[in-house]
Amino acid sequence: MTSDDVVTIFEDALAKAALDTGLPLVVLVKGARDAPQRFDECPRSQVMVLPIEGRSPGIALQKSLTDILWCSEGDCLWITEPNHQGEPPAGVRACSMKDALATLDKLSHTRRSAAFCGHTPITAEMAHTVLMPLDFGIGSISNSDLLYDHGRCLFDAVLLVEGLMPLAGFGVKSLEKLIAGYAPLVYSLDDEDATAELLATFQQFKAAGARRIITVSLTHDALGMPQFVDKALRSADLSWDYTTWDELIETAGQIARSWPSSARLKI
Repeated sequence: MTSDDVVTIFEDALAKAALDTGLPLVVLVKGARDAPQRFDECPRSQVMVLPIEGRSPGIALQKSLTDILWCSEGDCLWITEPNHQGEPPAGVRACSMKDALATLDKLSHTRRSAAFCGHTPITAEMAHTVLMPLDFGIGSISNSDLLYDHGRCLFDAVLLVEGLMPLAGFGVKSLEKLIAGYAPLVYSLDDEDATAELLATFQQFKAAGARRIITVSLTHDALGMPQFVDKALRSADLSWDYTTWDELIETAGQIARSWPSSARLKI
């Protein structure tokens, strides 16, 4: 949210920095035509523009969180000018306009990917929910493009563990294509006799702000969480949820059905 005296050049830079994160964006504007022009050219599955038109920004954000984005207040970064349009909603992390570009740069997909590859330091909030495939059954489901379009609302990093499945072949390439641009892919080697590396990887995610691991496989009757993985998860103090590829895609489909057909969502 910006006021009338914020120059267009800054708005364009802010819009680019936000898009470069690859994460879902909610743009709160006074009127439907007030969004920076750069958002007109972005993927509709990443950005929604909410004209406030006299309503509370907090109400507008809450609507997008509960009805469309499928996330909680703690997942959000609220960027606005000090004392502009009221206080941030409870539980939301706040950032002033003067710090916005630097903050968004730390959250950019390029920076997050480099950090998880060990090229730059890990900082907080680089990941919240991590997807950990137990197989590559994604190749057998229909409309996997939903994961490309709306997977960013479900997870923001992916962990592949060599001890659980071979990290080569068509399945890996398919997954890489579906998460390109928003979810860094992290590899970890491990087996039942050596959990040190996997524990270090989980602790890395924890330091990056992650709170939850979602394991996914083709069927519910597939092998559950291996003991060595469960031990590493508990040691890293991360929660664990289990789902199937079909259920994951269905959830992405529900988000797609609730996502506005146009970036110009009126409330």
